[in-house]
Amino acid sequence: MPIHLALFENDLTSDPDDYAVHEAWIVFRLNEAPIRTEREGDFDAVCLMDAASCYILGMELVAARAAEVPAPVAEGLIETGRAAVNGEADDE
Repeated sequence: MPIHLALFENDLTSDPDDYAVHEAWIVFRLNEAPIRTEREGDFDAVCLMDAASCYILGMELVAARAAEVPAPVAEGLIETGRAAVNGEADDE
């Protein structure tokens, strides 16, 4: 199944109490200003957060102001979330 995670600029109107833990995840940009590097360019920190608990399940860096999270990054975030749900430790 294809995974499509978009980055939204608008505030969410949902409340954590609207969801059960692990029922819904939110992807958002953590930083206001790009993370600047001399060698690699500018990046944004993209987080995967559980909507109910507000627990951050994972974080990745993507090219600054990308309209969409690249598929491999999205898949990695989803796998990190699934591992957290299943209680699997991250070996990295």
